[in-house]
Amino acid sequence: MVIEMNKDELINKALACFKMTVDVKGLNQLEKYISDIEEKNKRLKDEVNSLNKGLRKLSSKRDKWKDRYYKEKTLHEYDERAVKKQCVFIDKHYTQQKEFIKWLENMLDDEYDIFSVARVKDVLSKYKEITGKNE
Repeated sequence: MVIEMNKDELINKALACFKMTVDVKGLNQLEKYISDIEEKNKRLKDEVNSLNKGLRKLSSKRDKWKDRYYKEKTLHEYDERAVKKQCVFIDKHYTQQKEFIKWLENMLDDEYDIFSVARVKDVLSKYKEITGKNE
């Protein structure tokens, strides 16, 4: 805490506190001491102001990084949800494809229906060619 007093007030307080008589030499020493203290006080104030400026800059940078982190976190969470939805969608369609192929293969078991077997073979081979499922 910095106490703001002028030089005369400080001298009077010092004299009153110690109840001493001051000669000229002692008064000169006291004035020099007070001058030194005032100079140190000014340097400390400047240093505190400089530190406060630096602190404000750091605080501003921290806030920017914090905002950036939350934006990226939100985007990441959104991307993660979108990927999960895509996986569910792909799994669903893959399952449907497998069911459709199985259904076509089951139709081939009826060897007595020559026309149906030929059409199913064509459809099945074309479907496997398109989907890349030549298993």
